[in-house]
Amino acid sequence: AYTIGQVTNNDANGLADSVGVLVSLEGVVHCIDFDGNEGLSFTIIDIDNNGINVFNFNDVSSYEVNEGDLIKVWGIIDQYNGLTELIPDSIEVLSTGNAIVTPSLVTALNEDTESQWITIQNVDFVTPIATFASGSSNIDVTDGTNVYTLRIDSDTDIPESSTPQGPFDVTGVGGQYDSSDPYDSGYQLFPCGLGSFVPSNTTELDETMMLNMFRAYPNPFHSMIQLSLTQQLLLLRATT
Repeated sequence: AYTIGQVTNNDANGLADSVGVLVSLEGVVHCIDFDGNEGLSFTIIDIDNNGINVFNFNDVSSYEVNEGDLIKVWGIIDQYNGLTELIPDSIEVLSTGNAIVTPSLVTALNEDTESQWITIQNVDFVTPIATFASGSSNIDVTDGTNVYTLRIDSDTDIPESSTPQGPFDVTGVGGQYDSSDPYDSGYQLFPCGLGSFVPSNTTELDETMMLNMFRAYPNPFHSMIQLSLTQQLLLLRATT
């Protein structure tokens, strides 16, 4: 028996240091089974938000993935394109209906966010789109400073659905797809469905009259705004 955090460490090149270790791990299922047919690909996470992807080409122990299940998994640690995985040969459901962890608010996708439950705030699409593409795809979003890759999986209800309009927050599971050593790139966020996207709690200022006095930035803003004096008076209306 190990904790998830004990078997998900990497060396300086991103190589998992527990590959080949036989383990039993416990965690709560977060999100969905991203292998929507024969086989398994889902994430278990502990109370410290340490997670690991559980993957097998075949179904195991007749287990049907349900978010909130606390499960014990026996198997071997492996790694695929930088992502640390547990290849299971036995799964036991310990309880159901458990709470998922509070997502970590992040401003970067990296090794620390792999298989964690995370939220990126106040982003919009790098290239504006009205609907998501069909099938599985990658799409980039930005908060104005950083660019993040969302992995839209075909087993969710996202493909071909309308995209959120305006700044939004997105929650999901951190992932990685890096096919070469060192495994230090290719980090992604996997939304679980359309419910993973919510409008950002931002306020935008409508500049209704410029009379050379104030300048407000950034606009729209999230939790902080700066005002600077100019030679004009700016009458502002705050809208949410």
